[in-house]
Amino acid sequence: MLLELVPGTPIRYCEFPYWLSAAGWLGRMQGYFARHSTLLEKCDFLLRHDEHFFHSVAEKAARSVFERSPELARRLAPVLSEYDRVVKILASPFTTLVHGSYGAGQVLADSGVEPPRLCPIDWEFAGVGPALYDLGVLVDGFKTPRLDELLDTYRREATAHGVPVPDNDMMKRVIRCCRLHRVMHHLSRCTERNYPDTAVSSLMDMSDQLSKVVL
Repeated sequence: MLLELVPGTPIRYCEFPYWLSAAGWLGRMQGYFARHSTLLEKCDFLLRHDEHFFHSVAEKAARSVFERSPELARRLAPVLSEYDRVVKILASPFTTLVHGSYGAGQVLADSGVEPPRLCPIDWEFAGVGPALYDLGVLVDGFKTPRLDELLDTYRREATAHGVPVPDNDMMKRVIRCCRLHRVMHHLSRCTERNYPDTAVSSLMDMSDQLSKVVL
């Protein structure tokens, strides 16, 4: 085990250029592991973010929501009945290392060095999966024009390092699917972690809204 004391500030508290740097870092990292896929094949401890994985999260969400409220479970059922379409989009044939939770709280920026160093932390959800999964987590909540800046920065670095990247419209569709999956992930834990009713209701609203633009 290797432990490192990492100085830095989560990029959620940093200026927007640090977010752009995080998008570029992601593209470079994915390119490295795409070129060295044998390294990932040897790591059987990594999660496999494949069709089975995405379906299993949705199934657990259905059980967890039912335990909280059969009425909410009935509301979720139409989304889950079409969820295979989301899974088909997410389970890209091109896979690489994914952080699994590459959000603004898990990427530290050390501005004390030049150029500033970025260090993702909390790799417990790391796995092998679709390249755009982590990007979807990072850009969640952004809208045009900053969303397009993030996507363009990622595209530039990813393609330069051998990662195939679809056009921005398709990227945005995949990102919406990633958001819906993350909602399912949170719903899958709503009973186990005793989420307050307001949080569960908010997640259900998000699933309804996302399903309308994804399914």
